[in-house]
Amino acid sequence: MKKMFLPILAVVTILFTAWMAQRNQIWGNDQMSPSETVLKFMQRRAFFIMALRAAALLLWGWGVFLLWNTKLARYVWWATVFYVVFNCLEFIVLEEYFFNYKVQHDLWEGGFAISWMVAFMTGITILIFNVFAVWLIRYWHRKNVEPLE
Repeated sequence: MKKMFLPILAVVTILFTAWMAQRNQIWGNDQMSPSETVLKFMQRRAFFIMALRAAALLLWGWGVFLLWNTKLARYVWWATVFYVVFNCLEFIVLEEYFFNYKVQHDLWEGGFAISWMVAFMTGITILIFNVFAVWLIRYWHRKNVEPLE
């Protein structure tokens, strides 16, 4: 099962990258106002984030299964990094569009990129949670399985 993890992760990554590239074509539409563009992006973003979380949770669960059986945590980490990268890219794309709009229309009332802070703090929180989860799974494995052998 562990031989199939990386190819499936690669396929899922390619699919989400293509989906993200297709969704980001909305920013080039000059026929809609900026508020309509953001509204359409956010409506489509909800399903994207739901699918991303579902895929990441399945990959993470598979990684936990492999961690329990092989004692290798790299599968859990690959699934976690997959989710963190795509989640951060979502925030960065939205903030980039907003920043470009402010530059074009000379609007500098809120020059701080709050979405970047949210993205990176979310990523750091998820990585810290993953450290704790891997440690806890290894502790349970050592406590429950190894004394029986």
